[in-house]
Amino acid sequence: MSRIPAFQRITLRRRQQGQTLVVMALILPVLLAFILTVVEIGGRVLQRSDVEDALQQATRAAVQLFDYRAFADNRQSVRSEAEIIAAAKLAFIQNLQHVGGLAEGETPASVAEKVVWTVLPQGGTCHFGTPDTRDDVAFPTPALCAVLDAPMAGMPLKGAWTPKIRAAATIDQIR
Repeated sequence: MSRIPAFQRITLRRRQQGQTLVVMALILPVLLAFILTVVEIGGRVLQRSDVEDALQQATRAAVQLFDYRAFADNRQSVRSEAEIIAAAKLAFIQNLQHVGGLAEGETPASVAEKVVWTVLPQGGTCHFGTPDTRDDVAFPTPALCAVLDAPMAGMPLKGAWTPKIRAAATIDQIR
């Protein structure tokens, strides 16, 4: 059989169990911190996505305020720029009511005031303020563009962050 006496085998087994406990004590906090960080980052990405969706839906709703008189003349035109922006702000505020993750002290109305709206009544190109022109979007019909540096709550001990969120929508083309 084995050349190791029975009492030494028991001692070796206990040492191995103790080593496993020490390794787990060292690895578990690191693993737990990693898992919690991934969950926290996932939550922040979801909140940013919710704000982006709210902005996109607001642009889509506002650009649909087209001028019915022009539509009757078989032309596409939107109402005044002020009406469209007011409707977009209102829709954005409504969409943000149940979105979490805004920076402390920010309300949906204060965030809506930070949006830069661009109305393109005859169509055109939305320039989102980046040097990369691949981000630009061109429309043959009237369009509404929006850019927001969204004030979002950051991770614990990290502080707030402000992702740039862009949205654009156009009237569906008449054929």
